[in-house]
Amino acid sequence: MKKKIRTNSIILFAAFLVVLNLMYPAPINTKFNLQIGTVAPRDIIAPCTFYIQKNKSELQMETEKAKQSVVPVLRKTLIPASQQASQFFQKLDEIKTDSVPYDKKKENLALIMPTITEQSSSMLLKKPYSAIRDTLISLIDEFMEKGVIESTSLIISPIVVIVGQEVPTFLENFIDYDNISISLKEKASSSFKDKATTNAFVEIGEFFIKPNLKLDYAETEKRKEQIIAQVKPTKGIIQKGEIIVRAHDIVTPSILERLSSLPQSSGETKLSIILGRNVIYIIAIFVLLLCIYFLHLTLLNDLKKMGLLLLLLAVTAGMTSIVLVLNLSGYLIPVATFGILVSLLLGTQVGIIGVITLTILISAYTGGDFGPIILSLFAGNISVFASSNVKRSFDFYKPLAYLALAYGVTAVAVELLKLSPFLPLLVSVGWALLGGVASAFIAFGLLPLFENAFKITTSITLLEYADFNHPMMQRLAVYAPGTYHHSITVANLAEAGARAVNAYPLLARVGAYYHDIGKLKKPNYFVENQGERHRNSKIKPELNALVVISHVKEGVELAQSEGFPKEIVDIIASHHGTTMASMFYQKAKENESEGSDVNELDFRYPGPLPKTKEAAIVMLADVVEATARSVDSPAPNKLKNIIEETIKMRLEENQLSMANLSLEELRKIESSFLPILMGVFHPRISYEKNISSK
Repeated sequence: MKKKIRTNSIILFAAFLVVLNLMYPAPINTKFNLQIGTVAPRDIIAPCTFYIQKNKSELQMETEKAKQSVVPVLRKTLIPASQQASQFFQKLDEIKTDSVPYDKKKENLALIMPTITEQSSSMLLKKPYSAIRDTLISLIDEFMEKGVIESTSLIISPIVVIVGQEVPTFLENFIDYDNISISLKEKASSSFKDKATTNAFVEIGEFFIKPNLKLDYAETEKRKEQIIAQVKPTKGIIQKGEIIVRAHDIVTPSILERLSSLPQSSGETKLSIILGRNVIYIIAIFVLLLCIYFLHLTLLNDLKKMGLLLLLLAVTAGMTSIVLVLNLSGYLIPVATFGILVSLLLGTQVGIIGVITLTILISAYTGGDFGPIILSLFAGNISVFASSNVKRSFDFYKPLAYLALAYGVTAVAVELLKLSPFLPLLVSVGWALLGGVASAFIAFGLLPLFENAFKITTSITLLEYADFNHPMMQRLAVYAPGTYHHSITVANLAEAGARAVNAYPLLARVGAYYHDIGKLKKPNYFVENQGERHRNSKIKPELNALVVISHVKEGVELAQSEGFPKEIVDIIASHHGTTMASMFYQKAKENESEGSDVNELDFRYPGPLPKTKEAAIVMLADVVEATARSVDSPAPNKLKNIIEETIKMRLEENQLSMANLSLEELRKIESSFLPILMGVFHPRISYEKNISSK
């Protein structure tokens, strides 16, 4: 579903652009105006590190050469043609041996192969066809293994590659589907003498052989774009401090090429510098929006979280500007602080996106100096990775080793490229180690402030709620043991389902742990906590339904009173959606007397519907586990049917309409549930009757 950027978001990004300009460090001052053949009036020294740009014709020539190097890409699909053909002959055997009139046999044959002719139908029903079957199945296997192309006329290159195999192959080595009839007739002519047998062979072959190789236009174009992207627009690098041209030297084409690639300015900040850096800012914002759109769409119009991301970007850009203005070591830029905070507050995906955006911004601030750029990209991503290993708030020391190593390796590599002497190299490494360690301390010191200010639940918070020693989990275990064990099984199912569709497994698991805490109010009214006694069997269905349905509201109230994160509260509130307590409703209908009317709304949960994938998965896991537990010794096939039918029922009831789950994702969730349930309800050995197995 497409989403538009709201006006508030546009204002937010505009303000971000203004802030970036205000924090921009002092511009680089250079001034020259030289032509080929003129004499340089003075030494011109590179004020910053920059790349020598290729001219337009060079780029065009290299781009065209790169495009031509990409051969057409074919995508192979698995088509069980020989299996389908075998099944056809098995059904044909059944039709032929069936004790029904001949016309009925012809009619049944036409049902499994509508394209069969009268002549071939008679031949197959009246004569042996084992030779056709064996020859055809062998030929189908040969063709499908070799590869059947939809149409070779659409491919102009003599060489192609298959996705996944990546071996350049001549097009003529494959079977052309347009010529499949000719190939079948040639095989039939060499194998059979009877015309009717030959025709039947060709007809069946044409029916079952389908193309399993198709030209993948999108992948071909994607590879062309990728290889074009690898064409470098530059052909060399000029280091900061390097002499471009000496005084009194003649300006040659190569010197002018270098001068043309150098950023130009005359004293104060010129319009070109302002435009240049703002183009880079816009590129950074564009990359940020593009990545979010494709990788984390829900963040796009979440003003609070988007504001937090832009705030952290702006603060880090401001710190970069301070480091540059004070002429401090570039290894003190706190890119790791940014990576850790964004990763823990907004997720690892957003962390990677933010690091890429930050790297682009730093490139504008540093005038193309590759040291801080490499530091931002490498150490920033390492900080995202390192923060993913943090399990508790006091685990801040874990990323220190990663970050110290990342900063140190970056410093060594950059200084070696600059040919720095040993002592300056050692000093740079020292600054880098300090920057890496300090970044981690700053990040974890600021984390609680951002959590409280923006009301964000981090993975650290969720992990604390995932602890079985949490007081609420202990209360469930003591006062509602059946609900406790049910919740653990639901959590295992929910986590597996979330992993299958790339949702948030930790949130799904924690939400499942607490989805039924409302049952703590009246635990004995719920069947899983009753043991041999069925207390609710003696109560009117209407009252039973009221007690059962109220556990959702009571769970929400309990979670809110205990200060649970909003994400968990939302899962508790929506885990039954607007479904009906059907068992009690049916009992009420059975007890209905003349003149009375059962109100369906009295037996329906009030909602809301689940609005996130995690909440929807918990809903499905809850109902699947409860349904499976109600069946005595369910076999794997029975469990599979329970999962499919239960999820289908929730889908038909429109309970998943707001959760943004596709049918393909629901299929993956079904597949992930089955092994968990099989592990819970696996068959047990039957012991002697005098030994209790309860």
